[in-house]
Amino acid sequence: MSHVKNLEIVCALLEDHNPDLTVFGIDYETKTHQLRSEAEEIERKAKEEAEKLEAQTATIQLDTEHRSGPFATP
Repeated sequence: MSHVKNLEIVCALLEDHNPDLTVFGIDYETKTHQLRSEAEEIERKAKEEAEKLEAQTATIQLDTEHRSGPFATP
């Protein structure tokens, strides 16, 4: 049944929802490893993008103790 997409996930969901059901002939380990690898790659890319964004971010700090002018607080 190689034409069925995500067969392993479908079978796992069916087994989760029906405790009396047992599916034979499905290699969960390969799919689990593939999904874990994909998740790690997505996490790595997200971290890289966050670092890029942080490098482009400017921080402005307001010195409230030495302000003067019409908006100064007494």
